[in-house]
This record gives sequence, C-alpha cells and structure tokens, in this order.
Amino acid sequence: LHLSFVAMGMYRRLSKMTIPMEISTVIAFVLMYAYGYMTDFGDSILRAMGMMVLALVAKIIGRRTDGWTSLWFLAALMLFLRPGRMESVGFLLTYMAVGGMEFGKWLSKQLSVKGWKENLCIQVGIFEATLPVLLYSMYEIPVYGFFYNFFMIPLMAFLVPTAFVFGTCGILHITALKSLAVGLLKIIDLLLHIVHILPSKVWTCGQPEIWQIEIFAGSIFAAVCMIRYRKIKKGWILMLFSCCFLMFFRIHTDEVVFMDVGQGDGICVMTEDGHAFLIDG
Repeated sequence: LHLSFVAMGMYRRLSKMTIPMEISTVIAFVLMYAYGYMTDFGDSILRAMGMMVLALVAKIIGRRTDGWTSLWFLAALMLFLRPGRMESVGFLLTYMAVGGMEFGKWLSKQLSVKGWKENLCIQVGIFEATLPVLLYSMYEIPVYGFFYNFFMIPLMAFLVPTAFVFGTCGILHITALKSLAVGLLKIIDLLLHIVHILPSKVWTCGQPEIWQIEIFAGSIFAAVCMIRYRKIKKGWILMLFSCCFLMFFRIHTDEVVFMDVGQGDGICVMTEDGHAFLIDG
C-alpha cells in the first residue's frame, strides 16, 4: 500500500510536469525497485511491485487494468516460481487483504454508497478475506484492527507523501523542517502506542478446523450471490453468521502436543473443557 502511494504519486507528479510517459514510468519503476531492495523483496512488496508495473504498462499502451485480473495473474506467477509460498502466511495475507479491498469496492457498488460507507464496506471485505488466515495461523484477531484501519487507510494518502517529504528533507539536512517532522512522527507514534495499550486488544479464538474454513468460504460465496441478486439483507446476515461460526465454534477434545522448540521439548496438554497446560522441557 505504501509503495502504491509513493510510486503512483511520483508517476502522476512527473506526468503533470510534461515529462514523457515512458520516462515517468522508468523513474517510478526504479523507485519501486529501490524500495523492494531495501525491504528484501518480501512477498507483499513483490505483489505491490507487480500490480504497479501492470498499471504503468497499461497506461503506456492505452489500456485499463482490472484489480482482480492483476491479483490472480500475479498470485499464479509467484506460485509458479515458488510453490512453497502457498504455505507462507505473509503471501496469503497480502493477497487476501488486497482481494478483500476489491471485494469491499464491489460491495459498495452493489449498495451504491460513497464516502465513509464505502470505506466501511472495504473494511468488511478485508476482515472477511483475512479472517481465516489470521485464525488458522495465529489463532487470534486484533480486536481494534477493524476500526484502526477504518481511519488509517484514508490517512495514508496524507501520511505517506508527508513522511516521504520529511525524509527527503532529513537526507538533505534541511534543519528548518526537522522539528516539524519530528513532532509529526511523535504524534503518530503516540497514537499507535495508545492503540497497542488498550485493554483486550487481541482476542484469542483458537485454531479452526479445515472443514470450518471450507464452510466459511462456501457461506461467503453464497452471501455474494445473494447480494448480487439484490437479497442484500440476507447476504449480510449470512456473512455475519459465517464470521461468528469461524470465530466461536470449536470442538474441544483431550489432546497432547509434543513440540520441538529447538532447545528442548515442550508439551502442551489441552483438555476437553477448554483448559491448556504448557510444560516447558
């Protein structure tokens, strides 16, 4: 997301300065590559770079890009190059999050809403898409993440260019803006710190079963069909039920798990009534 704002912002700014489209595209691509190099080309960075490259190339040849098509094409390409990515949580989360954004945009179009209601639909889409990955891999969900992203994503259009300008001023040793930049970053850091110290910021739901995730996916598909055919209220109710089913429904059985943690063994004993005991070896 950060890369998209910076690269596209740079491309649009250069285009307005009557710089040829090809040169603007090359500069934006070099900026993306430099950012990817500094961040070790993680899966999320590669996904963002790929989508940006497709968008810039489409502009050059006078075509339009479709979010879903770009997303599926890049996912298939990355999996073809390294099939093991399918088991990577980072890979799954970055594609699910962007897919959730596209799903949220589709929801807002179906409901014909704009403004904060459109942002709400996007947050619902991201939550629905990333929920099974979060629960299966981390067993928990950030309680305030939904509301946090509701405000932070619209602010990114302001924060990212501002941070980029202030960072450039720091590199060039422009002392006049140093205090302003430090003050803004301290305010942002304070807001993030407040969110992190709020009570019950993380809700541990436990790991769902694979069959639960399959039922969840089928229910979401059914809800999408309902909304598509104007059964909007029933579709929303089904999506809510699907999330509750994935978060709350667990089958507890007595289980003992022996874990090799690299420095001895750990034993986790889980009882049918929901208690867990960890024995550190």
